[in-house]
Amino acid sequence: MHIIHQFESGEIDEDTFNDLLVQDPLLKEEYELGLSIEEAIADDETAAFKTLISNAQQEYVSEKKDSKKTSVYFLTRRVAASFSIVFLLAIGYFSMNAGLFHETDSASLGKKKFKKYYKQFELMDSRSSAESSEFRKKAYLAFENRQFEQALSLFNELENKEEWELVCVANCHIEQNELDKAISILSPLADLSKDLFVKNNALWYLSLCQLKKGQVEAAQANLKQVKDSFGRTNVIKLSESLLDEL
Repeated sequence: MHIIHQFESGEIDEDTFNDLLVQDPLLKEEYELGLSIEEAIADDETAAFKTLISNAQQEYVSEKKDSKKTSVYFLTRRVAASFSIVFLLAIGYFSMNAGLFHETDSASLGKKKFKKYYKQFELMDSRSSAESSEFRKKAYLAFENRQFEQALSLFNELENKEEWELVCVANCHIEQNELDKAISILSPLADLSKDLFVKNNALWYLSLCQLKKGQVEAAQANLKQVKDSFGRTNVIKLSESLLDEL
């Protein structure tokens, strides 16, 4: 659970965390169950809570029966995790029914969907042509290598940024959790760009920023614009999927 907390607080990056999940099946199991808990809280589904509690209790009983076949360390860890999960689920269930989560439902749902969808669409189409200056190529290369601080510095030195470069700059700000700066760049692009590809990407990332800030209705309106646009690109498909979950 400590590793999961480190990931959620930003102390561990996503690539490192994914490697740890592959190496540790129990950690993966705990993390996925935690996501299910968040889903149940955000969706306000009492039945989902009851199912999760029941599953966790059954797992604990099963571990006790199989204790002779399991190492002491592994058994202790699983039983402790099961007890923790049952305890947290019970608190969440009763708190939800008491109305304690209602004020933060939008914020909780928005942050959860941001976390789920942000990494599903990688903005790696640099649109850097052979005619691009060496300086521009260097900026795009830094961006594609996920060196966002360096990329942001390089892009900001360009006097006349192209629209796609502005989308890249906004992404650099998102990566540094500077959502207001990203929104200030993406909003004009979403409203004024004549390039449908740029417009849809701007709307997509603007929606994700709004979700992370708990502005679910504003995000839904922008996602609907992407969904209703022409074509079947990946960003349109993701927008449809995300809308169905909001």
